[in-house]
Amino acid sequence: MIRPLPSRALVALAVLATLGAAGCMPSSHRRAKMLEGKYTVPPPGDGWHVVDAGGADHAWYNHDLKAAIYADSNCGPRYSESRTEDLATELTAGLRQMTTSRDELRVFGGREGVLRIHSGRLDGVPVTVALGVMNRGACTYDLALIAPPDTFEQGWDAYDRVLTGFSPL
Repeated sequence: MIRPLPSRALVALAVLATLGAAGCMPSSHRRAKMLEGKYTVPPPGDGWHVVDAGGADHAWYNHDLKAAIYADSNCGPRYSESRTEDLATELTAGLRQMTTSRDELRVFGGREGVLRIHSGRLDGVPVTVALGVMNRGACTYDLALIAPPDTFEQGWDAYDRVLTGFSPL
């Protein structure tokens, strides 16, 4: 006759099963998560000030241009298995009345990525966005310049400096 396990034994089995499952998480997933934020970018230059990056890894703001540059990384199976073009499209989902003036492949960080420039409205405000997106190993990196259309070109050299100087560790 099989006797039911006491409740403490059931709890212990549940804890062991949970710990065992966590230990069985693929090491590639754990390694990928450790890679987030592991890259370098140069500062954009004069006039740009470090600001709170929020959910990104790095962010700068230029008060005169009313423009921001940010750099971010996301690592894990979802990012390594997605097409760079699809990830770039996801990042601009909030733009309305969007037009694309540039869509090309560009090498940065030693890998080919997508570089796009979009104009549109974000929360009703006209903006121009440059977006560089690249996959490397288990990570996707995105670097963006967001500016009013009339100051976007003035921010381009600073953005290009960050994009060109991007280097994963």
